[in-house]
Amino acid sequence: GNPNDTAAGYYSEPWLWDQIRSNCQHFIVQFGSSDDHLVPFDEQQYVAEKLSAEKHFYSDKGHFQTSTFEELFS
Repeated sequence: GNPNDTAAGYYSEPWLWDQIRSNCQHFIVQFGSSDDHLVPFDEQQYVAEKLSAEKHFYSDKGHFQTSTFEELFS
């Protein structure tokens, strides 16, 4: 629903959730943050549900544009 994404041609085709899941042979892990200024949190949750992903959601990571992510190793 983002007009900038629409103008750029992003996501102009439906997502093929079954094909995406089947392309991953083992598991899908998704990281998200409720304070992400680019991807709305409800969209992050929707994608995680559609992919049956292992979810790791935070409230203070923004769009994960940092050089470190210590939680990845814990």
